[in-house]
Amino acid sequence: MKGSVDFRQKLGLSQAELARILDAQRSTLAMFEQGRRSLPLAAEAYLSHAERMYYLHVYQESPPLNIPNQLNINKINQNIKILKAKRHVLEKSYNTLSNRYFVLLERKAWLLIMAAQSEVEMRGLSSFVREMLIKTEKQLESFSIENVKHLELQINCLDMQINYWENLKVQD
Repeated sequence: MKGSVDFRQKLGLSQAELARILDAQRSTLAMFEQGRRSLPLAAEAYLSHAERMYYLHVYQESPPLNIPNQLNINKINQNIKILKAKRHVLEKSYNTLSNRYFVLLERKAWLLIMAAQSEVEMRGLSSFVREMLIKTEKQLESFSIENVKHLELQINCLDMQINYWENLKVQD
């Protein structure tokens, strides 16, 4: 894209330097500048944002509406769709793990109540209940609540990325 070449030259950057900043191959950037290839979506977003920030810094105002937008609305929508799909999968895993953890906690509480009742009533259930309680405690020990917290953090990060892309879509 001709505008990208001009922008890169205004900044005094070589293709290799800009490619390193964008985390892209120099050859990919060269083909992008010639209009033969597109950049990875994140690189295009970064370049578009950098051009806007440069314009704001130099001219102290928002870019006029006739400045060509580097990002295609279809690409933005596609990225939002992918992020939402990833979020959906992570949310299902999160809910499954959370539910499993709480089921184990409920089972442990129920078994403790059963153990207490069987001791009071002198039933023969206590050995079975004790075995189940030991098994449940082992499952709880092997269960890592950190996995649940990690999934929650990943979901929050995806939410921030989705908001970023949706805000970018609104600006365009």
